[in-house]
Amino acid sequence: MPAQEIAFRRQKACVWEITGYDRNGQPVFQTSPTELDVRWNDTRSEVIDRQGNTVAIDATAILDRELKVDSLMVPLALADLPGDGDYGLLADGPLHIVVKFDSTPDIKNRARHNQASLKRYKDVTYT
Repeated sequence: MPAQEIAFRRQKACVWEITGYDRNGQPVFQTSPTELDVRWNDTRSEVIDRQGNTVAIDATAILDRELKVDSLMVPLALADLPGDGDYGLLADGPLHIVVKFDSTPDIKNRARHNQASLKRYKDVTYT
């Protein structure tokens, strides 16, 4: 039986990892998304972000890898994304930004529980 930390990831999600910031301080993302197997939970709660502020989150995702804070995620398979590359349409729908990322090893340090706390993301411009 697989470890509880990596089992039951039966949903697909696409992620655009953040690569840095431009000279205006705006985030720069990967140009093409990566598809991941995740366990996506649309649950509202609150977390403490890296600045110590309480932030309301809209979803959590259990992943098999580490993910950078401020990356973008959408709970869709790669085949379900718009084929023309116009991802700006997602800004009105399921696009989320990673607000917090936690990675916790199991008691024997064999597997890790990776959880991303996500908030809906609306102000996106793709270039």
